[in-house]
Amino acid sequence: MIAMPLDMPVDVPVAQCIEIAANEFKVPEEILWAIRIVEGGRRGLVKKNKDGSIDVGVMQINSVHFKEFSGKYSVKPSWLVWNNCISVRAGAYRLSKEMARAKTFWRGVGSYHSRTPSLNRRYVEKIKATLVQHGRSARSLAKYAEQRFEDTMKVSYQPTL
Repeated sequence: MIAMPLDMPVDVPVAQCIEIAANEFKVPEEILWAIRIVEGGRRGLVKKNKDGSIDVGVMQINSVHFKEFSGKYSVKPSWLVWNNCISVRAGAYRLSKEMARAKTFWRGVGSYHSRTPSLNRRYVEKIKATLVQHGRSARSLAKYAEQRFEDTMKVSYQPTL
């Protein structure tokens, strides 16, 4: 388990973070919401993968990216777990990087999850289905996510020393 750090930067609600990160990294807000919903992430969540890696936080950032975020940006893995905005900004950064690298928009979106063609396509279908389900509306996606993940700023945990 990754403990909540005492030196973690101030956090704000997920909806505000997604709006800011979408503008900062020039990615569609609706896509960030859809990724968040498909990934099923929330503050404090750590999921172990079959390959031994872990996915953490709101945007379920994979541990293979920890070194890059730590080295280039001084972002601690525990911040990705416990800080909504840091997780969302990291996710938006990864999405923008993959979209710039890919030859098509949807391949870039799918590469957030995997560059393996079959996994990429399957992920894109999940993202598209989520967008269709919510009428491609950022407001609808945000409302659904707030209800599903109980996106509040209430702290129901204590820092570990």
